[in-house]
Amino acid sequence: MEKKQGMKISGGQVAVFAAVMLAVGAVVFALRPAPASLPAHPVSIPIAAEGLDTSSGTPVPVRVQGVDASGVPIDQVYAIQGDGSGAQLPEGSYSISVTSSPIAADGTIYSIVGALAAATVDAEGGLELGSELVLAPVAALEADDDAIAAAYDGVKGLDGMDAARAASLRYAAVKRREGAVAEAERRNDPAAQAQAQGKQVFTGTVRMYDREHGIWMELHGYDPNDPDGTSPYGARGVAMLYVEGSPQGTGISGDPTSHERFALPIENMVLGYGEESVPWQQYDGQRVVIAVDDLRGFSDVRPMQVSAMGPHFLKLAE
Repeated sequence: MEKKQGMKISGGQVAVFAAVMLAVGAVVFALRPAPASLPAHPVSIPIAAEGLDTSSGTPVPVRVQGVDASGVPIDQVYAIQGDGSGAQLPEGSYSISVTSSPIAADGTIYSIVGALAAATVDAEGGLELGSELVLAPVAALEADDDAIAAAYDGVKGLDGMDAARAASLRYAAVKRREGAVAEAERRNDPAAQAQAQGKQVFTGTVRMYDREHGIWMELHGYDPNDPDGTSPYGARGVAMLYVEGSPQGTGISGDPTSHERFALPIENMVLGYGEESVPWQQYDGQRVVIAVDDLRGFSDVRPMQVSAMGPHFLKLAE
């Protein structure tokens, strides 16, 4: 009686079978439904930013990353308004971060350092933040071009953000910084400080004379009061300022009976006679910037135009 032989399976057939089973498994896995996203709820994300009114400035760009309660990943940027509105999220756990500075109507931008918090959203849309989101205003002098550009780039693409409005707020930020720079320069500039105090400021060259006769001869070629320069008249030192640009100056009339004021282009002025001229000797021949409390005209004919009242040296002219 013959023995029946069993069916033999080669190694190649085993490999083919395994490959087929893997393919079938992959198809089955691919046909499984993906986790369904849960319904999103309007949520309020409170952000503290002193001086920011989003109705006149920009919203706050906020990125939300995480997974909802069914495991669906969430990664979205929202434009958050001043009342915290602007985002819709399903129940889940998230990380919330401010991605760039908003811009206030006056051009203020904000530091976003540390503006990051863990958050959970419950089934009813209630949001619980692990920490506060606080944006600190950046001082105008510290708001450089890069910081302003980064803020503008971050808000210009937000939903509902008009391009012209974003550009206008960027301009406001630049002007805010420029104004602060100018103010800082003014505080450090004695001439600007003097003008802020109501003084008149002039730039010119200091010239020292032994007596008025030298001024007469230099400006007019003759001295009717002292033709040969030997008269005791005017025998005292004089400090003069020859003013650049003939700027407008105002002062008191030289007529002692009148209190009228004049306004005229100033070409030169007396800084001091005798002992009052001595402090100016160190600046003889140099260009200086000075401030005066006021100017006074002369009651008689002189080569000098006006006399400075309370002149103060401010700085050497640049």
